[in-house]
Amino acid sequence: MVGNIRYTQYEEALPVLQPGIETLFLLQRVNNHYTPTDVYLGVFAIGATKLLPLTRIGQFAEEYRNVPTTEAIPAIVSQISAVKSQRSVK
Repeated sequence: MVGNIRYTQYEEALPVLQPGIETLFLLQRVNNHYTPTDVYLGVFAIGATKLLPLTRIGQFAEEYRNVPTTEAIPAIVSQISAVKSQRSVK
């Protein structure tokens, strides 16, 4: 549900999200819409102790697998900040 609008969308690259799951979506703006980065690769489950990519593509985000959530999320934010800084320099 977004605002008062309920919708369902299924993406082949991702499993169906279950109620109650905590997730981290890395979004990019495309025109006037937001979409997960890298064709739905930027979606993670936030586990009790680990950040888990939800994509069915096995090799994605290996550097964040088996890394504590408290370390993985700040590392991702840091990488995004670095990329944004490089874009503003160009």
